[in-house]
Amino acid sequence: MSQITFSFYGDTKSVGLSPHLLVRSLLAKRILLSIRKQGKRSFEIGAEIGADEDFVMDELNRLSRNALVKRANENRWIANAIILDEEEKKPLVDLAKQLAKEVASKIKDELPTLKAAFERCSFQDQGFAWNQMNYIVLVALITDLGVNHSLHKKDMVPPPPERPDEGRWYFWGFKADRTQKESLV
Repeated sequence: MSQITFSFYGDTKSVGLSPHLLVRSLLAKRILLSIRKQGKRSFEIGAEIGADEDFVMDELNRLSRNALVKRANENRWIANAIILDEEEKKPLVDLAKQLAKEVASKIKDELPTLKAAFERCSFQDQGFAWNQMNYIVLVALITDLGVNHSLHKKDMVPPPPERPDEGRWYFWGFKADRTQKESLV
C-alpha cells in the first residue's frame, strides 16, 4: 500500500490547524492521494478509497480549514498541496542528489574553517563537543539556514504563502511504497 511522506517549511500560528496534525489520519492521506491530480466529488472519493461519503465529507471539511484541499468546479474537491508520485519525483531527486554531492564536497573542504568557528562559540563551554553539534552546525546552520536563506535573498524562492491559520508555510508530500527508503547522498 502506498503512503505519503509529508514535509513542512514555514510557520503555523495554530496548533489545531497544523498541516501535519491535519493529515495524521489514514483517511486524510487516502483522500489526498485520491484527489492529488484531479478534482472529484465526495461520493467518488468515497467509492475509490472504500469509505462512507459522510466520513469523506467530514474529513474534506476538516482539511479545508487550513486549505489543504479546496473546492473545484461542480462541487469537486482537489488537493491543495503538492503530492508527487515516484515517476514525478525521480528527476527531481536525481538532480537533488547531484547538487547535494557538490554541496557536500564544498562543505567537506571547509570543515577545518567550520570547526574553528565552532571552537570560537560557547558550545564547548556549555559542554557540547563537535561530534554532538556537527549536525546542528552542518545541517541546520549551513545547509538549511544558509542555503535556504540564500535562495530567498536571490529571489529564487518566494516566501511561503499566507495561510488560513495566519501562518506562512509550504507543505508537500511524496507518495511512496512503504518499503522504500530514499537518500540524497
